[in-house]
Amino acid sequence: MINEVTEFIDNFKKGFNVEALEESFSHGNCYHFAITLYNVFPHSEIVHEAVDNHFMIKYNNVFYDINGIVENVNESNIQTLRDLKLYDVEYYENLMRDCAYLKTR
Repeated sequence: MINEVTEFIDNFKKGFNVEALEESFSHGNCYHFAITLYNVFPHSEIVHEAVDNHFMIKYNNVFYDINGIVENVNESNIQTLRDLKLYDVEYYENLMRDCAYLKTR
């Protein structure tokens, strides 16, 4: 289904090795792509799926990541970044340290 978010994602991928880009933003850099989507779609929410340790956005009740629409999301495993920051500070800080702000060697 093409919509404004999937259209943005498709355009974002143009000119890149799509397979490498999807691999990069699916394994280790999903937080950064979620931030990018959030900046383009400010009415979205950044969410974290705990089982797969994956960041994405929720926009108009649909979840998106670098691959487009994320289907079959178990919403009981989802927390918004805002709620994590407010209610589970230690978990949030660990996520930021271990996922979002990885330091290269």
